[in-house]
Formats: sequence, structure tokens, C-alpha cells
Amino acid sequence: MSGINEHKRGGGMARPLYIGRYFFKWTSHKNLWRFFIMQNGNGLFTTRTLNRAAMLIAMSVVLKAFLSIEGGFFRFTLFSIPLILLGILLGPYIGIIAGFIVDWIYVLISPFAFTFNLMTLSTIAWALIPALFFFRKKDLSLVQISTIIIITSLIAFSLNTYQLYIWAGSGALANVPLRLVIMMTTWIIQIPVVHVIYQRVIVNEFKLIKIR
Repeated sequence: MSGINEHKRGGGMARPLYIGRYFFKWTSHKNLWRFFIMQNGNGLFTTRTLNRAAMLIAMSVVLKAFLSIEGGFFRFTLFSIPLILLGILLGPYIGIIAGFIVDWIYVLISPFAFTFNLMTLSTIAWALIPALFFFRKKDLSLVQISTIIIITSLIAFSLNTYQLYIWAGSGALANVPLRLVIMMTTWIIQIPVVHVIYQRVIVNEFKLIKIR
């Protein structure tokens, strides 16, 4: 984004089979189920969580696939805004899944995408990095939001640039200045929009799910 030797028959199969049985026994334990599904109503995959995630994923897909300005080596898009909010609201695990889903759908419907690569990681980064630092934080300032958006955009920019270099060689580097200007122009929209939605919507969501 190998060839594998076939396992020898005999005693070598016993340990993998034992580990497999132990794994499925462990994952079926009621406490693990409660963690992912219930956990006092604040679990990883509650109905409320899935509804919020689906809404933000859909918004991100629309912004990325249908409301973007794209060329061969650049793209002006705001698809990152829903992913940033999703990461802050729902956390890193769902953020990773959401980022992958957004890129997967984009690969299916966009003429500019054809496989999973480093750009998939850059999409995931938009949800993962804010989640790692600010998951369910209720008092984020404009400076904190600005900082995490700039850091994440630089990481995503680097991943995308390297992937373009893999595809096109040094020719991709000629567009770096234009892409940097587009990235900084995007900040002008991203930062205030995320800040306003965070204050008026996300903080209220924290109250609904009784974060303490």
C-alpha cells in the first residue's frame, strides 16, 4: 500500500490451532462484548455512536468525491472537517475505521483514485491524529484546534507528496509550491469551521453521552 511458505504438517499446526481457539474463546467473553457494544451506554459501537459516525462519514465522502476541485497533482477539498470532528467525538479506533471507509468509497467512485496507498493513510490521519490528542476534550481553544489541524495537514501533505513521487517521480515535485498554497488556503476555512462546530455541536454531544 510475498510469497508465503506453506506450513508443515504435524506438530507445527497444534500451536496455531490452540492460539486460534483461545482467541475466539477470549473474544466471546461477555466483558469484551460489553466494551465494544454497551459499556454503560458509552461503548465503541453503540447505536448513537454508529449514527454519528455514519453521518460524518457520509459528509466526508460527499465533500471529497463531489465537492472538490481536483487536478492531476492537486486537490482543494474540505473532506477533512467531518473526519476531524469524528476523531474528537468518537475516538481513534472509530477514526481509523472511518478514514478507511471514506477512502474506500472514494476509490470506488472517483476517476482520480484506483487503489489503496499512502493517500489512504493520509485520509485516516485526519481522524486519527485529532482523536489521539483531543478525544472527548470539552474545553479546546482556537489555538489547540489550529495547532492540530496544521500538524495533521502537514503529515497528510507529506504522505500524499511521497505517494505522488512514487507514481510520477521528480515531476510531482514541481507542483509542491501550488499544493502548499492550497493547503494553507484550506486552513482559512478548516480552522474556523471546526472551531465553531466543536463549540456549538460537539460539546453538546459530550453532554448527551454524559462525559465526566
